[in-house]
Amino acid sequence: MGAGESAEYVNEVRVLGRVSAAARERTLPSGDTLVTVRVVVPRPAASPVHRRAAAMSRATSRVTVDTFECVAWGRRAQITLLSLRPDEHVMVQGALRRRFWRTGAGVSSMVEIDVVRVRRVPVRRGAGRQNSGRQISVAGQRSSSPSGQ
Repeated sequence: MGAGESAEYVNEVRVLGRVSAAARERTLPSGDTLVTVRVVVPRPAASPVHRRAAAMSRATSRVTVDTFECVAWGRRAQITLLSLRPDEHVMVQGALRRRFWRTGAGVSSMVEIDVVRVRRVPVRRGAGRQNSGRQISVAGQRSSSPSGQ
């Protein structure tokens, strides 16, 4: 940043993935209703630099997907989430939020996507889910197909 420029902070996230299970609706003690769903996203292959660093440290991960808890507070997004079926492809837009709560063991926290917008994304005919490591095509984008989730 140059002199006289101000920083602009942004908390926006867009996730294109697969719904892992039916959405759940929950009413809080305050009376507010929220709807949650998990979205699974294939993890991209590590870059050569990351692979080399992992090999040197002997740290290897078998994790091939990331799973995101998505929470909708607005009625429009809630209705869409509740209508989704497992394995449907969706694009979720929103902001990252870290939520805190107390448990018997102390304070716990979790990072979630606070959903602003969600929409179904059609899978190209013949693309579907395939074996791990193969490619699927979703709305013109290619990604590794997750397995086991």
